[in-house]
Amino acid sequence: MSSRLTFTPCTHTALATALVLAGAFLAGCEDSSEESLSVVAFGDWGTGDADQQSVADALATYCKNEGCDMGWLLGDNFYPAGVTSVDDPQWDAKFVDMYRGLDIPFYAVLGNHDYGSGQEGAMSQVAYSDVNPDWVMPNIFNVFQTDQALVLALDTTLIGLGDPDATEGQAAVFANALGRSDAPWRIAFGHHPYLSDGIHGNAGSYDGVTGNGNLVKAFFDQVLCGKVDLLLAGHDHNLQVLKGPGDCPGTFVVAGGGGAPRYELPARDGNTSKFSESALGFAHLVMKRKSIRVRLVDEHAKVLYETTLKK
Repeated sequence: MSSRLTFTPCTHTALATALVLAGAFLAGCEDSSEESLSVVAFGDWGTGDADQQSVADALATYCKNEGCDMGWLLGDNFYPAGVTSVDDPQWDAKFVDMYRGLDIPFYAVLGNHDYGSGQEGAMSQVAYSDVNPDWVMPNIFNVFQTDQALVLALDTTLIGLGDPDATEGQAAVFANALGRSDAPWRIAFGHHPYLSDGIHGNAGSYDGVTGNGNLVKAFFDQVLCGKVDLLLAGHDHNLQVLKGPGDCPGTFVVAGGGGAPRYELPARDGNTSKFSESALGFAHLVMKRKSIRVRLVDEHAKVLYETTLKK
């Protein structure tokens, strides 16, 4: 793990414990200088096929040149239906062997496909954290802080399914963390997007159906909108950067190009898109206390788009 990190997780095995841990780690976080943190982020990757391999190869090439400290995995980690245990052979084929050369920790969240083998299968991904230190998922959602940012790792699938414990637990833990942290940047990442020009579209009208994803939209509106600077998601298998609307300001990145079949980008009214392309690839963040450089990179390690957020 990079020596640039100050990392203490806030997990939620029980809500009371989570709130205590959140207070403990936030009180202990220290400011630092202008050191940068280099993060690659991508979702919708665990196919084990040639497309996933091409993105993995691009990551290896890119990180060799640019330097990468950690990865954020945005869900749909194992197709078609998650893993069944910590001994599932998919771990080696789709994770260990694919990203062996990167030698960085990957902080992961769950997507809808990861629940395909049921709750027990999903929790196997949490348990795998004790098997392989390169896989970091202390629970289905968590909070951690680096020198540059407070980071919220979401389980959007259970929110969308209306699970009250997961929804209320995340709302309480994240609100507490956001209220206590003095980190210069607030970032959230999860599987389902708030905004997307892809086939799945925006929360509240996923897949063109009014009301589809309303619970996800309500969670973002109540807990995250106006409180985070940057939100990363997958679910749509392409690469996008969007500007949030007036009632939910911020920058929204869709980086679902990790290896699953690409999705096209139908025209959608209402979103302000800075960039969108039906491409495989990943996002790359270089985070400092006063700036975050955001890049979208394709499966040939070519930079497709770059923007810089500033405080």
